[in-house]
Amino acid sequence: MKPYDLIIIGGGPAGIGAALQAGRTGRKVLLAEKGNLGGRLNHAFLVKNFPMAGTNGCSGKTIVRKLVKQLKALDIAVIHGACQAIDHKDGCFISLVNGRSYNSRAVILAGGLEPKKLIVPGAGEAFEQKRLVYYWDDLMCPQKNKSIAVIGGGEVALDQACSLAAKGAMATVLVRGGKVKAYPGLIKLAEDLGVKIKYGFIIDRISLNGPELVLHVSGNRELKCDRAVVAIGSSIPRTIISDQAKKFMKKGLYLAGDLADKNNKQAAIAFGSGVKAAMVADFTPYPSPNTSTGSATLGEGEVKRSK
Repeated sequence: MKPYDLIIIGGGPAGIGAALQAGRTGRKVLLAEKGNLGGRLNHAFLVKNFPMAGTNGCSGKTIVRKLVKQLKALDIAVIHGACQAIDHKDGCFISLVNGRSYNSRAVILAGGLEPKKLIVPGAGEAFEQKRLVYYWDDLMCPQKNKSIAVIGGGEVALDQACSLAAKGAMATVLVRGGKVKAYPGLIKLAEDLGVKIKYGFIIDRISLNGPELVLHVSGNRELKCDRAVVAIGSSIPRTIISDQAKKFMKKGLYLAGDLADKNNKQAAIAFGSGVKAAMVADFTPYPSPNTSTGSATLGEGEVKRSK
């Protein structure tokens, strides 16, 4: 089978941007996404700085639907699965997705971010019962009139609280420090929707009391709620990359989105990063054949040698 011109790992804004750019130039493209196309953008309540968001902005889901429609119009091949490894041999990159190998002239890693785990006593059982989740729309119950705590003090936490409040929930954001790290417009929106914000809440442990979720906070305090959402930050997932493939970084193997710029986590920036990576990859010649040896892991925006 003829190798793909480009394989893109990750179907968030960066991966979709890369796929659309490559598809429009007639290249044979494969887009691999382990979850839902659009990634974390699916959970955004209001996006204003994305080109197709309109003057007043729109939900992340609305933007994702428009992007997926463009992928289908260009007949971009999409597979659902996680990439376990990337190697290079005989002049091609080899991407292992769900146990199957796919060959390509170039690869763009646009895997995005994963939520940081909340590791405190009792959290495991709460997660298993879906009383504690990482995204508001994963809650296995109606949100209306429910008391839902959002643990975190950044834009993602506030945005998720807005989504819950818009569904009729009584949303409370629990901030570890003394300040919410979000742009003023989002803070104002949360206030208008009735979202409460409480500061100095450090979760020590979690317990279940019948239908209630009890968050035990430093200072012998506790907060009872129906459900809780964790939004305490994000981390870059790791992908195994062989030493041979690593030699072609920026010469056939490219980073896009949060992997390329972990400090500016905006959908519009990620989308543009994907477009740029695809344009650079368009001028990538077939790498010279060589023998694949060794391994490396990708994390925190760079390639690191594994132990």
